Amino acid sequence: MSLPQQIYDLLHQRPFKPFRVFLKDGATYDVRHAYNNVIGTNLFSIAIPDPSDPDAWPIALRTEIVPMERIDRVECLTSAAMGGT
Repeated sequence: MSLPQQIYDLLHQRPFKPFRVFLKDGATYDVRHAYNNVIGTNLFSIAIPDPSDPDAWPIALRTEIVPMERIDRVECLTSAAMGGT
């Protein structure tokens, strides 16, 4: 399965389960909501919430546009990992 298809499937699973995006440079992004994220064949636009206002969803503070070639892998977040990044 291609990486864009894998991310698409994660965004559309019901119930939604948060996941982490690992970049090849070591950076990570947690996707905790399906809202405002856009997946394409060449990029992933990740909605970044306002960390000071957890109730602001579904409004994103900003977005990060990440080219697919920069993404190493994606993994579902466990309950223990939810306190991370």
